[in-house]
Amino acid sequence: MENRNDELTKWLLFIAARNSKERREIADGDPLLLDLDDWINNFIASDKFKDYLKRRHEKDIIRLLNAGAPYRVICEITGLSEEDIKEFESHI
Repeated sequence: MENRNDELTKWLLFIAARNSKERREIADGDPLLLDLDDWINNFIASDKFKDYLKRRHEKDIIRLLNAGAPYRVICEITGLSEEDIKEFESHI
């Protein structure tokens, strides 16, 4: 039973990892976790995922604008400049 708990703990640590380096260190020596880590890295780098993040980011900006959030707040949240936000706003 101890071995089963160790395996479960390793998977939970892998899932909770904050970045690729941490995931890779936890996965070291476990072929299944190493394969999963490769899959995650490929997925994150994919155009499909990047497009999803862009659409999500745009939706968040629209919600903030519609809620009347000041540009400086939107800048803080998104990391965009006020000029970028105004340019985006002019196209919606």
